[in-house]
Amino acid sequence: MSGMENSLKVLKYLRLSLLNLPRKYKQLIVVSSDFVACLVSVWLSYILRLDAFNIPRSSPQFVVYFLSPLLLITSYWRLGVYRAIFRHTGI
Repeated sequence: MSGMENSLKVLKYLRLSLLNLPRKYKQLIVVSSDFVACLVSVWLSYILRLDAFNIPRSSPQFVVYFLSPLLLITSYWRLGVYRAIFRHTGI
């Protein structure tokens, strides 16, 4: 077997494993990935804005890092974005 065939088998196994998870776990995966993507985007925006590698050290930065995912996930939930995603993907 070639490396490509092994990779395809692994991807198929992962896909089936994810599809067989209970609905709550799949929803948690979606919300968690949005949470991480939001944190990374805030961090990258600080890097771009300051034109330097940035590690949050001050209280105002921590507030932004805390509030941005909280506001994002809350607004997505209230606006029905997650409901639409879950309905159309079958999650």
